[in-house]
Amino acid sequence: MVATRVFTFVLFVASCASIGCGAAQAMAKSQLAGQCSSTGLQGCPALADGAMAYVSGDKADAEEKLRKAAAQNSPAQLKKFAKTAEPIIGALDADTARSLHEVMAILTEGAPAGAAESAPRTAKTVEKDASRNAGALKTNGFVGDAVDAHAFRTGMIVPAFEERASPCSSADADARCRRARALEGPFVITNVFASGGCPDELAIFAASNATHPKWMLLAPAKEHLNVAGHFVVEEGDFLYASARTTLDFNKDARCAIVWSGYRPNNP
Repeated sequence: MVATRVFTFVLFVASCASIGCGAAQAMAKSQLAGQCSSTGLQGCPALADGAMAYVSGDKADAEEKLRKAAAQNSPAQLKKFAKTAEPIIGALDADTARSLHEVMAILTEGAPAGAAESAPRTAKTVEKDASRNAGALKTNGFVGDAVDAHAFRTGMIVPAFEERASPCSSADADARCRRARALEGPFVITNVFASGGCPDELAIFAASNATHPKWMLLAPAKEHLNVAGHFVVEEGDFLYASARTTLDFNKDARCAIVWSGYRPNNP
């Protein structure tokens, strides 16, 4: 992505309603390609192209691309990718998420998961599998909490240039490190993404006072970050993001951190 002003980048990804779903899908394509590479799959660009073509309605051409990409990888790898891509899919609008679940069903159709999968697959079975995958988002495995797919949220933070950003510590009075709060717990982070290429070191972490992180995810300078899991921001703690530089901070779109997750609904 060509570097732009940070404000332009915020408008680009902040809301499908305000910028159009095409922009949101472009971000989803980038995240899916990154997750694909992180999982160790081959043919990730073609896979991401096929996924977005399917979402756009060109399903015949998309399925051909998806099957060619799938043929370069093992069933186990494809299943792992489908699982780790769920947080990305869950943060999208319902129609896009439904199409991408169908994409995952197409990619994993050759995986030997039981006798039922050995039978020929039809459009109806693909739709059934997509519904089953979407239903998997209803339970997330975090202390038994039930979470609806629509409860997932995505946000973006550019730590060096947030309005309330501050030096990381009194030792950083020269402003070589700046941090900002992203949200207050309880919250569960399921995916963190930074596109790579940022000249600054980026980090996202959970802490009660920003000086003693309970966990931290780090992207060294010019490196990308694409992590999926369940990273808990406990009640009373905050999610922070920081940027550290050796020269001057960069107003670069690549210096943004995108996160996805949900707030647990404890009865």
